[in-house]
Amino acid sequence: MSNGTELPPRVYKDAAPPFSGAGANSFTSTRPADLILRSCDGVDFHVHKDILKFASDVFQDMFALATPAAANEEPVTRDGKPVLVLEEPEAVLYKLLCYAYPLRFPQQPRLGVEGQRMEQDFVGIYRAAQKYQLLVVEELLQDTLDDLSRQSSFADPYRMFAIGKLLGHPMLAKAAVFAAVGSDMKPETMDFPELRLLTWSDGQQMLRLGARYKVAINATLERVARIQRFLRVEARVDPTFYTLPAMAVFIWFLQPDRHGGKCKFVATSEENVTCSEWFSAHIEELKAGALALPHSSKSTLERVKTLSPHLRETVESCTVCKIHADKHLAAFADLLDRALNRDHNLFEREVDIMLA
Repeated sequence: MSNGTELPPRVYKDAAPPFSGAGANSFTSTRPADLILRSCDGVDFHVHKDILKFASDVFQDMFALATPAAANEEPVTRDGKPVLVLEEPEAVLYKLLCYAYPLRFPQQPRLGVEGQRMEQDFVGIYRAAQKYQLLVVEELLQDTLDDLSRQSSFADPYRMFAIGKLLGHPMLAKAAVFAAVGSDMKPETMDFPELRLLTWSDGQQMLRLGARYKVAINATLERVARIQRFLRVEARVDPTFYTLPAMAVFIWFLQPDRHGGKCKFVATSEENVTCSEWFSAHIEELKAGALALPHSSKSTLERVKTLSPHLRETVESCTVCKIHADKHLAAFADLLDRALNRDHNLFEREVDIMLA
């Protein structure tokens, strides 16, 4: 007769291998378990005290208590093994133990991050690793967060923001805010495990910041494109080059009289574009989404210099435009980059304040 309250095994569901009570794919097939961890949803994990004591000081202290839910009840046992009831559900406890145990079976899962597909129960597993002081597991998960925080894009930036906020990882949350700026995902249609854990104010603040960033970027793009106060350099130097103090940009394409009969009309699907209009049309395309966000000097240069096919055809049709277009686009990209950097830095400071 065993001590405590012996409960029939058939009442409980065993965890999947390798933490099941029997079977070739279970740890117990070669190393009999001496403890059962019971999840809050009633699933029994057959484990080994020595492994858990080695991995966690918290488990070592808990084994001396091994009490059921009510303190005035006798200790619960099953098959002669003490049962320790935990607060975590089966899904979290299973992955947590898989990370803590030595890898022995092919079906024993490892960290569930493949590319940008994050483990569904990542937050729960991370918090459980902290709670039980499974330091190796916590370090493994922390390394994963650090790696993700160095990425510039995410399949689901809003989920990454939630994970960063919930787990106190500001660099991941910050990276997610910037990634969301360049994402075309609609927040109102999203659903992910951490959504219900995130506060309303945090989510709304992220959305407001992202919207303000896009407005500021487009306003700067339009402001720089409309610069008209230029000082002309002497003709003998370069009759097509104009300059601003501390800045330089070509404006020959904005002056129809500079082209005269040299400009050709190039038919598109719906409208004609003259050489004197191609740059304005290009700016409109950038404002409509062709300018990559979030801002970076490299992407701004690439997008400004990359014309749509019909605009490139227009440029190539004019001798003047053909000679100077690429040089002008590079100069304009440099001018725009300096202005956008100011917007970007201001936004970054706002994000840092939000995450502080």
